[in-house]
Amino acid sequence: MFMVCGWYRMPEVGFTVEGSRGVMRVNDDELELNLNGGEKFRWFRNDLKDSIGFWLGAPEYYREDECFVKSLIDGKNVEPNFFSSAKVDLMIDEVKAKAKNK
Repeated sequence: MFMVCGWYRMPEVGFTVEGSRGVMRVNDDELELNLNGGEKFRWFRNDLKDSIGFWLGAPEYYREDECFVKSLIDGKNVEPNFFSSAKVDLMIDEVKAKAKNK
């Protein structure tokens, strides 16, 4: 049996900030800084050593997976969990509905 697998690029969110000293571009994976004097800097997500315990955006869920596995190993509940997340989603839906009716 022969299978062909396709690779698809996930949508990417990013923005560009142009300032008096240069240009900064950031997306889900990297931050790039180009200064007017010609200096260029580039950092990837893993270089930034952030301390966020979870990330609620697609296309990646690696932090949620890591947190889930750690909770199983430690025998502890994690936060946010399904129930608290459902409450947040309900609140967001209510705010959207009220904003739409204005």
